Amino acid sequence: MTFYIKPPGGNISLSSLYKDAETRLLFLCQLEQCWGDMEEVQRILSQHPNIAANSDCLIEGSHKDRSSHYVLRLACLGNGQFQSFLMEAESQFFEYRLYLGEKAAVKSTVLTLLRHVKYALKHLKLASPYHEQLLQIKEASSEVLAADMLDCGKGTVCSHQIKVPWILAENLVKGRHVIVTRGKAEVQCEHLMQLLCSVFRKTLEYGIRQLSESDEEESFFHDPRMVQVKKSLCKLFRRQYRGGGYHVSLAHRILRHQEIESQVQYFPLCMQSLHRTLVKNNRLRHHARFRYTLFLKDIGVPWQENVAFWEHYYSRPHSGAAAGCCHTWKGNDGHRYTYGIRHLYGMEGGKKNYTSHSCSALQEMKPQPQEPGGCPFTSQAIEDIIHLSPRLHDTPHIQQAIAKEMRTGRPNSACKILLGYTKLISQDLPTTTLRVIIMKSAWESQNLQEGGVDGGGNPGGDSDVPGEGGSHSSSSCCCHGCGTFCKIFLKYTIGRSLQLTFYILDIATDVGVAYTDYIKGDIIFASITLGLVFAPGLLFALFAFTQVLMSHTGILACIKAPLWLIGFPFLPLWPIFRDLHQIYHGVMALFPANRKYHLAFLNKPSRAYLLKFLEAFVEAAPQILLRLYKITLRKQEMPFSKLGPLEIVQVSFSLVTLANKLISTQQKTITTQQIINGDIDNSERFRLPCLVQLLGFLWWSTFLVARFEVMAIFAGSLKWWIFVVIGVHVVLVFLFQTLGLQKHGLQRIFIYLFSAFVFIFAYIQFNMQARIKVTVWLSYTVYSILVLLENSVMLVVWYFAQEVATANYPEEDQLAFASHRQLLIYIHYGVFSFSMLMLVLTFWCAPNFRQNKVEEDEEEMKAIRVS
Repeated sequence: MTFYIKPPGGNISLSSLYKDAETRLLFLCQLEQCWGDMEEVQRILSQHPNIAANSDCLIEGSHKDRSSHYVLRLACLGNGQFQSFLMEAESQFFEYRLYLGEKAAVKSTVLTLLRHVKYALKHLKLASPYHEQLLQIKEASSEVLAADMLDCGKGTVCSHQIKVPWILAENLVKGRHVIVTRGKAEVQCEHLMQLLCSVFRKTLEYGIRQLSESDEEESFFHDPRMVQVKKSLCKLFRRQYRGGGYHVSLAHRILRHQEIESQVQYFPLCMQSLHRTLVKNNRLRHHARFRYTLFLKDIGVPWQENVAFWEHYYSRPHSGAAAGCCHTWKGNDGHRYTYGIRHLYGMEGGKKNYTSHSCSALQEMKPQPQEPGGCPFTSQAIEDIIHLSPRLHDTPHIQQAIAKEMRTGRPNSACKILLGYTKLISQDLPTTTLRVIIMKSAWESQNLQEGGVDGGGNPGGDSDVPGEGGSHSSSSCCCHGCGTFCKIFLKYTIGRSLQLTFYILDIATDVGVAYTDYIKGDIIFASITLGLVFAPGLLFALFAFTQVLMSHTGILACIKAPLWLIGFPFLPLWPIFRDLHQIYHGVMALFPANRKYHLAFLNKPSRAYLLKFLEAFVEAAPQILLRLYKITLRKQEMPFSKLGPLEIVQVSFSLVTLANKLISTQQKTITTQQIINGDIDNSERFRLPCLVQLLGFLWWSTFLVARFEVMAIFAGSLKWWIFVVIGVHVVLVFLFQTLGLQKHGLQRIFIYLFSAFVFIFAYIQFNMQARIKVTVWLSYTVYSILVLLENSVMLVVWYFAQEVATANYPEEDQLAFASHRQLLIYIHYGVFSFSMLMLVLTFWCAPNFRQNKVEEDEEEMKAIRVS
């Protein structure tokens, strides 16, 4: 068995990481709910195909097993309820594995435990308590091996025994199964499995504490993608473990016992039924009282108010045997009830913080003649539901919607429709609005039951289309009010067509300019221009070539590696075929009959996006600088005074391509590992509203115009000094990214050099967020100020160099040259000032998504409130 002492290593894509953690959490929720019935536990995979489809992450000792466990361990930090659940469920999972493996599993477990403990003590930086505990575990494991306890059968009573610190056998001590002498518990062979379970739980407890006190949590969740993973998992946990569905909302204040009666109409129908029984009989049977008390606790009723609520009814006369309970609040019964309520709040006994029953648990309850409870939508007919909720009498369309969900076996959806209707009629909304909202609510609940996640979303943002794993709130404003048809049409048809058009025109104009230079006899510029067209493909081929050599061996590497190098001239065509493929599937996805099939193709990751990413920064940017430099050479005394139409078109398309890629990259946080894993396309999600994207486009376009203008005239006047400026940039940024890092593989060196080159003309948050811990707008502002200072220095040097170079010209020409130089300086500062204004407007108008998400997550962490 795996004790998860040794942290996982290796590489894994973001989507796989989240999917594995999600599957493990869903499995643990099911395991915790049906624990105690091993036959039911063994049926989890057969009853939940969504878990079985990705059950590789549950295979003991596998890479996915360890990585999914550690992601959940990190996700539960700061959430006491999640931590308690994870410790309990993982301990049960460990015990279940021991149960299946029997004697062979016990022996393997002890050997693995000893090996991992030795590794941790030698290689990991451990806090003092955790270090001491591992030393105790190491000693205990060695004693188990030395005492030949592994050779005894399961549950065998023999003379073998060991003495371990009592803290390692805490569950055995609590159950009085062992004798404790001077802090040492004497454990016999028959209790070896319980000892291992206790050691696992204690190891997990100390491991979580070690993680929360170390710097690893901060560094891990500094990546916003991992923050999104954590929030999605926490949201999934709350929806699965805390009922999946008491879709009521409570006021921000606490709920007093006198106010419960007025809020019952907003309770789920199962709890309304319990309350009506309580009001009728002044009593509830034990299990019903247990469920209702926990529900009141979870919706925000303090324990004192909960005690007062039950005292109010149990102080009244009961209605006889029909009530099922003849106790009263007076005397010892009142003290017993008070103790029981405090116990449910985690204030007495084992101090366990109990939570209300989940919807699945209530739905599995079989109705009893004398025992109210369970889910009415699984145990009663639609006529009984109408009787239980009088509001439905005059609403045939709501009755039909609920009946449809009940017939198709979706009780969660039926309950959600009723709760939504109950809440919305109090707001006096039109019937048409009610129908739209209710059916939307039903679809969301159906998506929960089919997909396993109720709105949690994929952190990788695979899709912005509803029902395909994307987040509704993350789409841009232009799609916010549209339906699925509108979103698919705008994103996959119009958006991809525009991308394809600009990409083709950018390459076509580059080839056209190169051909024009060749016709004019300027072979050097023609060769450089044409070479830059193939530069992204060559870089991508070299990157893929090294990846093949590093990840494959033998004949496979010998075949694949040369193919990348040979085929690089054709790689610029790859994004064209990719966009045509996406446009086709986007058009076909407009038809509902084929939508699901074609959306699956649209959301497939592809490294063609990485090639377009390289094309923007490695081809478009150098093309702009090269063409502007060539223009300045025509008349160095008056740069940009002679422009050709084709050159204007080429520079314009390259500028549009580069600015568009910058504003789209700004909405992502790209890291080295993301490029290595090929996950860039997965995270292509345009979260900013259209207005903000337009402001961002104007910001980057004008910023690049000012930047390239200065670099071109500086290069035209001082020739090779521009390479000194570029070299200093590359070296400084490269050192900034690599110093202090332990991983310096060949692929990472390529990526660091590439990002260092990009920083010459633009700032992207590429591997920077973990190094520059400031707000986003401040980092862009500081970069802009540094660029302005550098531009000013180059302008001053260029101005005086040109003044010296034109000193021998006639005075009239000197005045004309000086006037032109001043005009270029005015244009530079005017355009740069406009870009700074657009920068301010971009960050002023852009909503702070991360902060809003954090606030929403914190709100959801509070108790459910009744509005």
